[in-house]
Amino acid sequence: MKVELKSITKDDEQFLYEVYASSRRKEIDSWRWSAEKIQRFFEVQWCAQQTSYRQQFPHASHCIITSDEQYVRRLLTKDLPE
Repeated sequence: MKVELKSITKDDEQFLYEVYASSRRKEIDSWRWSAEKIQRFFEVQWCAQQTSYRQQFPHASHCIITSDEQYVRRLLTKDLPE
């Protein structure tokens, strides 16, 4: 098994969104909202999270963990100031 870190590109947005949504799915499903309301909630929360991370951690490193060239998870690390 070959594990690597891949730099994020614009093409990775859908995967990153899916990782985010999957981390909240169980919680949100318990609310018994319609599929449309859940989708909208995820979209709004995803955008808010991304904006917040960019503002709070402008120099953070953002990578995708791959295993045998398959996307697994994301890794976001705060770079320390020099």
